[in-house]
Amino acid sequence: MSADIQSPDKMIRDQAAWSFRRSPEARTALHWFRANPERFEEITNEFDTIIKNMNLLLKGNDPIDQDNFGGVARLKQAIPDLNQSPLLSLEELTKTVNSKEHNDVLQAIMDTFSEVGSGLSIGGDWNWVAKEAPRVMGSALLIEGYARMLARYWHNDKIKRDFALGFEETGWVFVRNSSIIQDVKKWMKDPDEIGEVSPNVRQQLQVEA
Repeated sequence: MSADIQSPDKMIRDQAAWSFRRSPEARTALHWFRANPERFEEITNEFDTIIKNMNLLLKGNDPIDQDNFGGVARLKQAIPDLNQSPLLSLEELTKTVNSKEHNDVLQAIMDTFSEVGSGLSIGGDWNWVAKEAPRVMGSALLIEGYARMLARYWHNDKIKRDFALGFEETGWVFVRNSSIIQDVKKWMKDPDEIGEVSPNVRQQLQVEA
């Protein structure tokens, strides 16, 4: 590879560092994951497990159970191509952005980092994550960042919320004790958010201590 051409993974790392430069909390979260690679691997493996379960729901021929997976059902309506082109796991995404055929995916990721970075500034729409522990912040950035990447790739802003809810509901049903779902559970239970959660999942969240 020519010395003046960056590899996609280095481009992503550089964009992340640039986008998060104004947020000490975001930088702290990134440093924490670098210092605790086993926890980062745990979170990313859990993320990919939930993506796998979402794909099983999306690829099925039967109607999706909206009492448990309303977000997934809406995501399938918004992106009909998911039957043929399932959601990429983080591992698959890494391979995809390193192939020359998928510059559109790489661009969507780069644009997402810019969008998230602008929201991390004081008063930005991501400023809430500054109050969280590094691991919790990392989980939130992973889920919401993936959601925003999908929305950019498919040019449909509504996908952001559908993916986030679908991911959380799928994680709750299949792996509710995983670290990533425990990290975001309090947001699922938030009075301003819980009304959007599918009925069965909402009921289970409300009876939990």
